[in-house]
Amino acid sequence: IYFEKSNAYAVKGFSNIENVLIPRECEGLPVIAITGAMHQDFSNVRTIHIPDSITSIRRNAFYGCKRSK
Repeated sequence: IYFEKSNAYAVKGFSNIENVLIPRECEGLPVIAITGAMHQDFSNVRTIHIPDSITSIRRNAFYGCKRSK
């Protein structure tokens, strides 16, 4: 789930899956941020791939991802 943030996108959440791949772009705009506490209690998440386009990761963004690497 993404939301537009002045000519760019931020990741707001995703389904409870094991391997998360955050893309560099969404609809031609860069994905630049990961919002805070968006993945709470997603215990199935094992890996999270974060592209170098991400410039901001909010506090507690990955809270509850106990199995992630």
